[in-house]
Amino acid sequence: MLANYFRTPADLQITDVEHNALVKVLGMLEREELTYGNYLHFLDTVVLTGPKTFHMNVIYSESECGTVACIGGWAAILMGRNPIHYVQGSHPKELRKLFYPGECGSLATRSQAAIALRSYLTTGEPNWDVALAE
Repeated sequence: MLANYFRTPADLQITDVEHNALVKVLGMLEREELTYGNYLHFLDTVVLTGPKTFHMNVIYSESECGTVACIGGWAAILMGRNPIHYVQGSHPKELRKLFYPGECGSLATRSQAAIALRSYLTTGEPNWDVALAE
């Protein structure tokens, strides 16, 4: 297995804690520890598919059945921070692009999100265009 060569937190203009949380989220996505939530367009909601659900269109939502969150939401949860405040807060431009990929990216699958997050951590650019082409 190849080692991960991620850019440093300083290179990405984020804290060590944020960096560690994003690396953990990447692992959760790649190991399929987060299930992909089904999006019901007509109800404008995401159906939980497990206790830990991923969907780029939801910053954070919790119920007795589990939690659904996006990349930034899960990172905030791992940091012990409020996901809504964290994701909507001010961030470097490239991290903001990771959290807000645009209309097409809002329905990104778990594997597409992992590609974008890995790209961000290795190059500093989430490169959603390449991720969404997968």
